[in-house]
Amino acid sequence: MQTQLVQSIPSIREVIQKWNHLGEHKYFSVLKLGLLRDLVRLVHAERSRALANGEASFAKSLGTLETSLDHSLAGGLDPSEILNFLTSSSAPKNQPTLANPVDFSRHSPWIKSHLERFDRKWEKTIAYEAFKWGWNLWSLHVVVKIDLAEKFHEQLGRYLWPDGILLFTEASHPSEQKKRNLQEWAGVWMCLLSSEIETPKFKIHEIPGVAAPDLLKWTKL
Repeated sequence: MQTQLVQSIPSIREVIQKWNHLGEHKYFSVLKLGLLRDLVRLVHAERSRALANGEASFAKSLGTLETSLDHSLAGGLDPSEILNFLTSSSAPKNQPTLANPVDFSRHSPWIKSHLERFDRKWEKTIAYEAFKWGWNLWSLHVVVKIDLAEKFHEQLGRYLWPDGILLFTEASHPSEQKKRNLQEWAGVWMCLLSSEIETPKFKIHEIPGVAAPDLLKWTKL
């Protein structure tokens, strides 16, 4: 399954490349969770495709891998074992330790209102780990072209890495959406950025799909 899975999905190759380049990154524990979240989504999508195409054996193997990923989130399995299976590489041996834990209780109301959902269990885990390391929560308001919204979302994640992780997207306030034409969508992308970033300087306006560069706005929460 290892070779078939990696060769069948270019996005999984990208996840593996990122994993292999983490080395002994200061925020390995945060970035690792981000990669595992991306991996489980890719595996789930590929399993659905395999079932639709009658590839029962491959789909069953993917289901086992997906279950293992969920167990890793619950603490029942070392997450690095999952990507090691795909990459035949090892996690950093000398991972940095958390010297001064940061109090992230101020984020509790936001977590309760946005992440206490079954479909955001990975995002909740990533957020808690990021907050422990002093990362900050930011919202990015962007108006995008509807037909390029998915590509914009994918590219935004690449622009942020490894200094940030994209959590999820929500629609802007209805009053903002009313100002847009039928080919545009006003959205809010919730992101986690490392503590070293005081003012985001990612060139988001260069990403294809941005419909109103002048309305691009970062807000630290």
